Amino acid sequence: MIPVLVAYANSPQIGMDNLGLQMVYRLARQTSNLAVDTWFWSGLPGKKRTSGQRRGTYIPQRHPASFSLILFSISYELDYTNIYSMLKGAGIEPFSDDRDDRSPLIVAGGFSLMMNPEPVAPFFDLVLIGEAEAMLPGFFNKYRELVSKKRKIVKDELSSLPGVYMPGRLLPRYSSSGIFKGFKGERGGNYQVKRQWRDELGPEVPSCSNLSGDRHFASFNLEVARGCPQGCRFCAASFIYRPFRVHSCQNIINETKEAPSNCRVGLVSSALFAHPEISQIISGLAGMGRGFTLSSMSLNHPVEKVLAQSPVRQNTISLAPETGSRRLARVINKPYCLEELLSRIQEVSRLGAINIKLYLLVGLPGEISQ
Repeated sequence: MIPVLVAYANSPQIGMDNLGLQMVYRLARQTSNLAVDTWFWSGLPGKKRTSGQRRGTYIPQRHPASFSLILFSISYELDYTNIYSMLKGAGIEPFSDDRDDRSPLIVAGGFSLMMNPEPVAPFFDLVLIGEAEAMLPGFFNKYRELVSKKRKIVKDELSSLPGVYMPGRLLPRYSSSGIFKGFKGERGGNYQVKRQWRDELGPEVPSCSNLSGDRHFASFNLEVARGCPQGCRFCAASFIYRPFRVHSCQNIINETKEAPSNCRVGLVSSALFAHPEISQIISGLAGMGRGFTLSSMSLNHPVEKVLAQSPVRQNTISLAPETGSRRLARVINKPYCLEELLSRIQEVSRLGAINIKLYLLVGLPGEISQ
């Protein structure tokens, strides 16, 4: 068995709710001959497990440096410094150029690295640019064939796979005045890495069960759709996860059946009400007697019409106007007027919502004090 460590550079409480991390772990566990464990930022060697942590879940059962492959799932830029802390604390050289054949192969992927891997590229031997379902099965199969070979051969062979980026193969180019002009390949040729994704989602639906021990806060989050058709200019998810894709109602309901009976179901999506079967999904959950929560909603979709069909009242509704300025709303490609927002709030309040949460951005380009 090849020891593989799935790592997350933040706390277990945050990581266990991350659907990307959960999918990476699931795909690794489904691959034969891989012995998979997890490692979180608060699970450094020598860190004592608290009473609320499940044994073997948050802290690796063996020392991180003894694994053959460590695979980081990185979602947020604020976690970047934790990568260095985890590697250094585990006695692993943080920078790829300083590691030798005795070191684990350190690989990373995730949302923030799909936008720009360069800030943390020196830490990693390889970076996966794309979605886990499209890349990891082939990556794991290739790695199993190469695991006994020298480190350089492993990196060279794996970097030939679609979407796999080896940072050392790209060199920055600057003009005589010091202006960045792009990258060139290590041998002067072109070296391009193309994002990998699936044309259709499924049949597996990314999900997680985050049981805190408090029945009132137990939740089972699952992905309803990926990406967003809106194309707001500030939103990376709308562009990185193009094209907008959905999980079928049947696959979502089937995945929900795996949730513990005391869990609410968290429906997660950047564009929840853009799903063509959202009414059927909500009706199906209600028919199963499942409580559910909804991610933030766009003002462009008839939220109240769908909620009116559900026998399950939503105490809290999240709306995302982003700005109170009609001018800035047009600038960010999210046009609406204040009257529409107030009308939507009145409608969802009439349907039983006690709390209204608004997402607003401060510091948009072109913003003025008025």
